[in-house]
Amino acid sequence: MALSADIDELCAKIRQAIVHEIDTDAREQKWVYRDAAPEVPMEWSIRVGEILYNLRSALDHLVWQLVLASGNEPTRFNQFPILDEEEEWTRSRTVKDLSGVSDENKEMVRYLQPFNPFLQLPVDGKYRPCNAQVFRTLRDLCNIDKHRHLNLILAVTGGIEPIVFGVNHPPRRPTARPLEGKGRKGEIDQDMILLTANDAEQELKPNFFVDVVFHSVQRQGLTRFSVVEQLRDCLAAVQGGCILFRQR
Repeated sequence: MALSADIDELCAKIRQAIVHEIDTDAREQKWVYRDAAPEVPMEWSIRVGEILYNLRSALDHLVWQLVLASGNEPTRFNQFPILDEEEEWTRSRTVKDLSGVSDENKEMVRYLQPFNPFLQLPVDGKYRPCNAQVFRTLRDLCNIDKHRHLNLILAVTGGIEPIVFGVNHPPRRPTARPLEGKGRKGEIDQDMILLTANDAEQELKPNFFVDVVFHSVQRQGLTRFSVVEQLRDCLAAVQGGCILFRQR
């Protein structure tokens, strides 16, 4: 994915601007982002929107083909419903969405709704995972782009590894204080202190997690994982659903 490569390049540039500084008076060391706030190109939001629309469209195309497969004529109302609550399944709008689809295929569409738990779908004689709950993410991101604004993307830091802080961390020497640290997560800004450790001498080599996520929106889950992870999950869910019908 070209977008993934562009994101990796930006994240690598951000990591290069993280400077290790030692304050001997305070007996501490810190890692600071010493560069201008990262600018995520607005073009990425447009590219993400195109990917989301194509995935959402694939589900609507699926319903269109299911109507044809039943020997009926599709209408402008046909589309793939994405429902949060099981009670919504019997609403008139959902009935209209699937008008002309056979009862058997309607049941399969129902099987793929986010109100169901994580699914194991039978594919080629084996059970493969298809997280239909990801369709909720696909729907919400598409609706934001379509009805409100582009899905804004932020560069963030999400923690460090492999340092383990706390009172149980072995000190550098018997008389030293237990190694403790204070990190910061979230949107990266100029001169942002990403990590402070209370020991100016102990050698530490933190590996900072840097990635891009969707801007905070109506549902917190949309910002929990990286943009690339979200898109890959949406692609896997759409592919899994389509494969299920292809076997029939």
